Order: sequence, then C-alpha cells, then structure tokens
Amino acid sequence: MGGTPAAEIVPEVAPRPGEYLVPKHRWSAFHGTVLDPELRKRRIDTIILTGGSTEIGVSSTAYAARDLDYHLVIAADACTSAKRDVHEQLVREVFPRLARVRTTMQVLEMLKP
Repeated sequence: MGGTPAAEIVPEVAPRPGEYLVPKHRWSAFHGTVLDPELRKRRIDTIILTGGSTEIGVSSTAYAARDLDYHLVIAADACTSAKRDVHEQLVREVFPRLARVRTTMQVLEMLKP
C-alpha cells in the first residue's frame, strides 16, 4: 500500500534523473496508469517484467502486456511469491505461453549492446 514502508523503493532500483515512475493502482501495472501510452509514445514494444508477487502483480501485468501486444521477457529469478509452488508453476507452465522466461543473468546478456 502506498505510503507504507513496504511500498518504498529501494535505492538500488530507484528512478534516476530523467527516468519515469508509474505508480500502480491495481494488480496490473497497465490498469488505470499512463504506462501503455507512454511506452507507445516512445515506440517501446518489449517489456522486461519482474516483481514481488508472481501470482498477483507479475501475472496480471503479464496478461495485460500480452493483450496489448507487447513482447515480454520475464526474469523468473527476479520475481517472488510467498507461495513458492505457485511461483514455480507459473514460471514453468503459464509464463512460457506469454513471454520469454529467462534468468536475470540471461536478461543482462540480452541487453548488452
């Protein structure tokens, strides 16, 4: 919930000057936010997805991204859940139908120029 310690951004991933912060209002990062129009305005068609609740925020955002025709990469080891078995099932059986599922190291390799 916004304004609580759990919602604070850790310094290592905080937006730098010139970067954008899109506050989420619902489970999906797209619902009720400017994320989709801002990505399209910048001609961004690929999203790398990580998150703290695999079965809630990550999956909701992944489904929405797919419905909006984005290319999607999910960094599986950068997602987590209190329900490890649910996380594993999503990563193994569901997300490969929506996205390229990779490790963080694989994603970093993909981003090299």
